Amino acid sequence: MEKLEPGLFESSIGEFTNSHSSGVREFAQKWSRQLDLEFDRTSEISRLAKEAADNAADSDIISVNPARLEKLRQSTASDERV
Repeated sequence: MEKLEPGLFESSIGEFTNSHSSGVREFAQKWSRQLDLEFDRTSEISRLAKEAADNAADSDIISVNPARLEKLRQSTASDERV
């Protein structure tokens, strides 16, 4: 899994570190150390990463006025729906 879906693997390891099963938790902690995924959540890097993620989420919103939205909804021309 770590070779086919590295992002999914890393996020799964992060979730498994809080597992109720000691075997799963130990496995996840071993991989976490191996992949250097552990970090101090109070560090400046962590604060900046959270701030960047919050800003990215805010910039995903696109404002379109209701009249333009209605025109786009009713349009049959594909170039208007881009």
